[in-house]
Amino acid sequence: MSPASHRKTGDGQCLRHRDDLGYFAVPRLYQHRVLWGILGVITLRAVMIGLGAALVEQFSWVLYVFAAFLIVTGIKMWMMADKSYDVGASPCLFGCSGVSG
Repeated sequence: MSPASHRKTGDGQCLRHRDDLGYFAVPRLYQHRVLWGILGVITLRAVMIGLGAALVEQFSWVLYVFAAFLIVTGIKMWMMADKSYDVGASPCLFGCSGVSG
């Protein structure tokens, strides 16, 4: 274990620094951006859950719209279960690769 992977606490104890993002081959330079992105996604998910709950509480009929969406999505997934999907041909992936690359 290299000395750079240890940190000293106030009382002199050494703590091992875990480089969890190194497992995913994220360069050290970009790790903070990835962590902020993860935090942003968690925050947006919480906001969407809160908005959805408020919407269902205010307008109860919206629950039927959500249910219909889940049923249609489930049927579509069930129908496509035996077919292979080429991720490389996805227009969404093509659009995202143009933005990130």
